[in-house]
Amino acid sequence: MGRCIRREDAAIHMRTLFSCTEFVMRIVLHKHVPERNRQRFYAISLERNLFGAWTVIRQWGRLGTHGQQRTSWHDTQEEAERALQRKLKEK
Repeated sequence: MGRCIRREDAAIHMRTLFSCTEFVMRIVLHKHVPERNRQRFYAISLERNLFGAWTVIRQWGRLGTHGQQRTSWHDTQEEAERALQRKLKEK
């Protein structure tokens, strides 16, 4: 198994992991608005599945719940990264 390198970014709590065979990135955003009792999360990850396709997985909802999840599949890492960047720009 390869050596993993971790990078933390305090602004949006981003963790990037590298291994020998695949690339995985996960970004988690939290939104707290106490006066409106709003506590939300949004998570997006870039992963390679068991069949070799690249996936962008999005989860969102109220903190403390599983929320909702959507997955999109892409043939190349570049396509998946573009899809991930498009979604991040929306947020």
